[in-house]
Amino acid sequence: MKNQLVICVTCLLCSLSSLAQNKLQDSIARLPLSQQIDAYKILIKQHLRSDLDKALQWIEQGMQAAKKQQNQKAVGFFLLNKGVVYESKGKSVQALEYYTQALDIALATREPISAAKAYQNMGIAHAKQGKYQQCVEFFFKALRIYEQLEDTEHMIGMYNNLAILHMRMANYAQALEVYQKGLSLSRKTNNQQMIARIQANISQLYLRNKDHNRAIEALRESLKISQEEKDYMQVVATVGNIAEVYQDKKQLDSALQLNQEAIRLHRKYKLEDGMVLRYVSMAQIYNDLSKPDSSTYFYEKALQQIPKNTITPTLLNVYGSMHLQYAQHQKYKQAYSYLLKHNSVKDSLFTLKKNKQIEELKAKYELDTKQQLQGTLAVLQRDKGASFEITFTA
Repeated sequence: MKNQLVICVTCLLCSLSSLAQNKLQDSIARLPLSQQIDAYKILIKQHLRSDLDKALQWIEQGMQAAKKQQNQKAVGFFLLNKGVVYESKGKSVQALEYYTQALDIALATREPISAAKAYQNMGIAHAKQGKYQQCVEFFFKALRIYEQLEDTEHMIGMYNNLAILHMRMANYAQALEVYQKGLSLSRKTNNQQMIARIQANISQLYLRNKDHNRAIEALRESLKISQEEKDYMQVVATVGNIAEVYQDKKQLDSALQLNQEAIRLHRKYKLEDGMVLRYVSMAQIYNDLSKPDSSTYFYEKALQQIPKNTITPTLLNVYGSMHLQYAQHQKYKQAYSYLLKHNSVKDSLFTLKKNKQIEELKAKYELDTKQQLQGTLAVLQRDKGASFEITFTA
């Protein structure tokens, strides 16, 4: 019966797709509450990859219907997706608040999959704030649930996320192994979205080894699938990553055009997450083109994208780059100013590391090979805030 209701709602939405949004809203409001909730879920899924503001609007409407029905499970679903919207807008702190609320509901209602998704997304939010220890803890809580339930689709997402952590810790061989495991499982289950995501992420390993051809090949497959799936967040990330490959090849004109296209897409789809990386990349390209004014402009744009009172390796990288750039052009006053800022952030990062006792991280998980994920968080300092965009799986 449930499936029949969903099919009916889907047909209704398709038939109303050409009508104004307010008419669609009125049509949904005339449905029974359970069908309203199903309709909002479908609309959210349609818009999360293309229009975050519309997705947020449907989330709020769905939340009202769920609360009116006293459907806590549905409320948790909408809270989780509200967190995803804020995460995609580059607001990880706010996202974490909604993920936490969703987790509380999942635990209270004994919904293991919902709890695992909340743990997974909480891990992503912590990773984007540079809190890798907490990230790993949440990831393993999610993975244990998925493995117990034999949930292949979500296990693939976790392999993607764990491979990213390997990369962050400079465990590149292990990262490639875990990526390939996730990619193999994705192809076996025909999970096109995850094939695209993992191929985009794995290309950074090829780029690191200066294997530009394999990097471009992987990114082109990712871009083709993402366009077909209308996964616009992944499209934006992949276009930016292709730009990075051309930048590494010193084909700066192509890199500049692709970065400009990525920025245009970021704005079109209102995706703030990842924008700072594109600005840093633009600044680096203009610096290589000996255009210091343009380079400084984009470094400053990058700084504007970083939330105030946030200490990250990316901020350290931007301050250091601006110091070197001003010094190179004999603007010593500005160079000294950014050197002080760079050193202050560096000291803060070291203090955070010491206070949180994350000098060494040892985390274990079971793969078919029974290997361990281990490494030290001190290695994270090797990450210079490169502008290559890595996509976690929510």
